[in-house]
Amino acid sequence: MMPCNQRNIRIFKPVKLSELPFDSISEILSWLPVECLLRFKCMCKQWCSLIKDYKFVLKHMERTSPMLLFYPCKSSDANFEFVSSSAGLCMEKSVSNSRVFRIRNPATHQVLYLPDVPPYTTTVDFAFNSFTGECKVLCVYWDKIRRNVDAKFGFKVLTIGNDEHWRLLEIPDQNKLRNKSVLQGCSTAVDKVDGVCHLLQTIRVTDNEEDLYMEIHSLDIWSECFITSTLHRGDFSDFNDVQFLLWNNCLTVGYATETSLGYFLVLEEYKERYWCKHRIIITLKIPIEVLPVIKNQNRNDKVLTAEFDLHISGVNYNITYVGKMETSKSYCRSGTGEVLHKPSLMTLKGMIPENGLV
Repeated sequence: MMPCNQRNIRIFKPVKLSELPFDSISEILSWLPVECLLRFKCMCKQWCSLIKDYKFVLKHMERTSPMLLFYPCKSSDANFEFVSSSAGLCMEKSVSNSRVFRIRNPATHQVLYLPDVPPYTTTVDFAFNSFTGECKVLCVYWDKIRRNVDAKFGFKVLTIGNDEHWRLLEIPDQNKLRNKSVLQGCSTAVDKVDGVCHLLQTIRVTDNEEDLYMEIHSLDIWSECFITSTLHRGDFSDFNDVQFLLWNNCLTVGYATETSLGYFLVLEEYKERYWCKHRIIITLKIPIEVLPVIKNQNRNDKVLTAEFDLHISGVNYNITYVGKMETSKSYCRSGTGEVLHKPSLMTLKGMIPENGLV
């Protein structure tokens, strides 16, 4: 008879890997770190094919935990600083050469160097469409406009995997500026969700300093189409005091002080040119100088920009600042410091190992 102390002992038969349903294997692998998956690609052809599969890459990316990256990033040949990130990929700018940019996957140690950006480039950013797998890089170039001189500013785009050179995107109706003066301009970063970038210009029609209006060119990077909106002098008493923000991924134009935000216009539907007006004073719980910034391309000073969740119902409002290292956001002021980043297996056509060895 079996001893009493052995009756409750269950003997489990080891399960062979070949006996596990492949769906179970896929589920287990989708929770593992990138470093492990890179090693497991050598396990067998089936695993290698799975780990390279685009649907698996997206599934794995949703489950990864954020990690810290430190900039400047030292590579074998130069230092790079952080610009922006999307889908586990980081846009980086060379510290020694302002025309050199690259897209790098810090987890897989793969990199793609972009063609040198054009002269007078002020902003370079990118967006990744997870539904189509398309990746586009956008550069905004700016040159001071003088009277009777054609405008030299706008957008150029690069479709990764298709374009070898930058393509010019003509801003509509720029010939109307030939007898006008563009006093200042600035651009927002590319929205990582909708792929929208806004270029804002303050334009003087005559020699009268008060004869001003503001044009906002909104570019859909996927369709490469522009929508132009206009704000006239009557909307604001002084365009010099206007600040630009992003609320709920919508461009917002308004006034700001050191401790509060005042009257503002929200471009809620840029395709319909619909501006929502609110006259609400919002007291900030954080110093305004700690918010992320974009540069005024004419005066080379800083213009406020930030990302908020804003909910308005009647006279009540709730505002939450989201520049607090959320997993979906990556911030690195001045290109140096720590960046919260979600690693992924994402790769782009033309990427090579970071050490340069194929």
